[in-house]
Amino acid sequence: MIGIIGAGGHAKVITDIFRSQKPNERIVFFTMLPEAVDPYFLACEIEKDSEHVQMSYRSVLTGWHVAIGNPHIRRSKVEWLLRTGCPVITAVHVSSVLAVSSKLGVGSSVMAGSIVNPDAVVGRGCIINTAAGLDHDCQIGDYVNIGPGCRLAGNVSVGKLSELGAGAVVIPGIRIGKGCVIGAGTVVTRNLPDYSKAVGVPARVIGELPPSAD
Repeated sequence: MIGIIGAGGHAKVITDIFRSQKPNERIVFFTMLPEAVDPYFLACEIEKDSEHVQMSYRSVLTGWHVAIGNPHIRRSKVEWLLRTGCPVITAVHVSSVLAVSSKLGVGSSVMAGSIVNPDAVVGRGCIINTAAGLDHDCQIGDYVNIGPGCRLAGNVSVGKLSELGAGAVVIPGIRIGKGCVIGAGTVVTRNLPDYSKAVGVPARVIGELPPSAD
């Protein structure tokens, strides 16, 4: 039996990954508002998202996955699970391609049609969303969100807790700092410092996020 923390849109996608691979696997969902879940989950087993309830399932769950889009909340949930000795698992769609020499951190997810090329390293608790591409030698920090259709050329690094919107493009060798937010469709052609908010073609920094975001 698998435990999924979260019962929103992202959790739907994660659920589909697990069900497509293990259709008979029992799944229990943990959410803050079990009485107000999406209709998609109405036929599912729903529990309150609390540490007490989750610990009561510890002996029966073979794996846990945090299916929450917000990277800061995702980090807190994953780190708590790891501290308490719960097995945190990855979610990898069968249509994605992971090079033999690539590395995927615990609790990360790789969605349908995504490609992670040779020697790319994806950190803990990351989301590589639908049809995204990470080319060779990319370094993706912990709890990063790579949006649908993003294209990261070779040797790109992205700092922890950063978010790249749908369709963002990063040219080879670029360094994006930690805690950054890159708008949808942005083309990043120069290095970006920590906590930058950037949009446009080419990318321009339009603001700075508070360091407390880390």
